[in-house]
Amino acid sequence: MVPASFSVPSAHMRCERSEWRSRTLRSFTPQIRQAVRSFASVKRLKIITGVLLMYAQTTWGQCAPGIPGAGNPGCIPPTQPGSPYYQEQGSAPATPAAPAPVWADRWGAIALDGVSGRAGTTIGQESEKAAVATAMRQCDDNGGKGCEVLITFYNQCAAASQNVKGGSINASSAPTKAQAEAESQKHCSGTCQLVYSQCSNAERVH
Repeated sequence: MVPASFSVPSAHMRCERSEWRSRTLRSFTPQIRQAVRSFASVKRLKIITGVLLMYAQTTWGQCAPGIPGAGNPGCIPPTQPGSPYYQEQGSAPATPAAPAPVWADRWGAIALDGVSGRAGTTIGQESEKAAVATAMRQCDDNGGKGCEVLITFYNQCAAASQNVKGGSINASSAPTKAQAEAESQKHCSGTCQLVYSQCSNAERVH
């Protein structure tokens, strides 16, 4: 139902208004008519511009991810604030760091019977006590009667040298096998030869 305070223009009234606008426009001078038309054109241009701006904003909000600009000057890189694909630094969950490796000491030992020359050796033992016990047992098993511990070492290398004509054995330890051999040779008098060279390196357990 149409409210009583509201009236709908009839077709006859709309026709009269249209004729009135036409007569009024014809009564104007050419300069005034041109000004009126220019004003109408400017009004239409403003409307079109507003529509284009609305479209540009919509396009700006739909820039393709990973394609900065996307061929559209209204687009911005997805890594810049304001982009619908922008993510603040630290927003992604951090990857947990791998746990640090855990290393265990590994012991070695040399036992020697200086009279008979019988010896026992071991590496990779979990403690010095275990290394000594194993080396002494091997020395005894090899026929030694008065076995004594010549050297113990862990997480490194050991070497032993002896004069080619016999005599005492000189043992040394160092971080590398080459260094241990050199130290052993340095403390051996005369023409010497290596009689032992091994490493007992730390073992990764985790």
